[in-house]
Amino acid sequence: MISIDARMREAALVPSAALALREVTQSLVARLLELDEQRLSRLRAVRGADFLLLQGSSSDLPWCDGLIYLGKDEAAPQLLLPTTVTPNVPTALFERALVRHCQSIPAPLLGPWAVSFEPPLLISLAESRPLSPERVRRWFDVSQAKELP
Repeated sequence: MISIDARMREAALVPSAALALREVTQSLVARLLELDEQRLSRLRAVRGADFLLLQGSSSDLPWCDGLIYLGKDEAAPQLLLPTTVTPNVPTALFERALVRHCQSIPAPLLGPWAVSFEPPLLISLAESRPLSPERVRRWFDVSQAKELP
């Protein structure tokens, strides 16, 4: 078995997604509330229990401390990979292995996918949906309720 690790990229990818994990998710939701409706409408999102992933053009993605920015690598068109690191194996081979794995599990994980190496995380983008102010406010309300004693 080959051990997959990450190494620094020679040239950073252009960001097309931003991944917030755990407590950074709340900061990102608060930041999204500051954006105008037009900019929000150009973003797509998928949310899990401990993450929030935004997709959009680099100029529309918000900045927030602790975000992991992801971009497209031409060698792996079905993946969004961290902008500053790459797998320690050829990227096309890494993509093929992930596709094969995702298709072989009992409940197939549909692509395309976003990948984080630290922490290791694979997110299906199949459920990504456009953002709206109402959706962001619901997320904010839920995150605030979790903080109450």
